[in-house]
Amino acid sequence: MEMHELSQNSVLEMSSLMNAFFKELVTTSEASEEEAWDIGGVCLRKVFEVLRVPRPQLSNATMDGDVKSQCATYLWALIQSHKVMMEF
Repeated sequence: MEMHELSQNSVLEMSSLMNAFFKELVTTSEASEEEAWDIGGVCLRKVFEVLRVPRPQLSNATMDGDVKSQCATYLWALIQSHKVMMEF
């Protein structure tokens, strides 16, 4: 439950940050709204690219006949994703 709540909080914080970043770019620079969203989109895309790094190992987890090993693989990837979220 704690990891689920952390995920929700990360999404809310990221959304709030992107909104504030957009407003700041529009008001303090000569960037148009479209340019500000483009810059924000690039930043957000990078966040998701980095979040995706620990997940490729999950693609084969279901082939593992050992249920405990599957759970350990899922848990490891989830914790690594949370580690990335906390860094951002």
